[in-house]
Amino acid sequence: MSGEIKRSLAATLQLILGKDEALNELDVSYDGLLESFKGLAIVAVIDAVLLYLTHSARVEIGTEKIENIGLSVTLALGIALVAYFASMIGLYALCRTPDLQGRFYAAFTVNNWAAVIVSLIFVPVTLLVIALRAQAPTPDGIDPLGYITLPALFLAIFIGVRLLKVSLNIGWGGAAMLFGITTVVSLTVESWLRAAAGA
Repeated sequence: MSGEIKRSLAATLQLILGKDEALNELDVSYDGLLESFKGLAIVAVIDAVLLYLTHSARVEIGTEKIENIGLSVTLALGIALVAYFASMIGLYALCRTPDLQGRFYAAFTVNNWAAVIVSLIFVPVTLLVIALRAQAPTPDGIDPLGYITLPALFLAIFIGVRLLKVSLNIGWGGAAMLFGITTVVSLTVESWLRAAAGA
């Protein structure tokens, strides 16, 4: 991992922990935005491994039938990426004032780097769920083991709102609204694509 990636991730982590001045340590120019896509590449690797392990475990205990796990993982990652970019397009459309539009690169850049940290948060949680499910397979329907992921999910939501607040220099209410709308956009696009792909 290059020094620039480490510095960007460290600065993003500082932002998450409440140090707003860490935004100055990130390159939020157009070139910096392009550099931050390396973060999405890291996320793709992490998520691919987690998805593969999850599907493999479900197939092994008989709760899921997938003929080609690799293809399923690739399709899921592709859909997630398109949905993410749709949410960023939605965010840009919501940045109506010149000030917000001028800060859009910062928001996009920070989100790309933060995605790495969020994915890493879900690594131990996902592995724990896989291990517990292997020991005691759950029946179809409500899966109580799914509740284990809720704290990580709530943390991810807080991180998303917090980073929008800092990067766009807006209040908590505005940040929460933007996060909610862009999340709906992402989930809607993901749902459409899954339906179209029969996933």
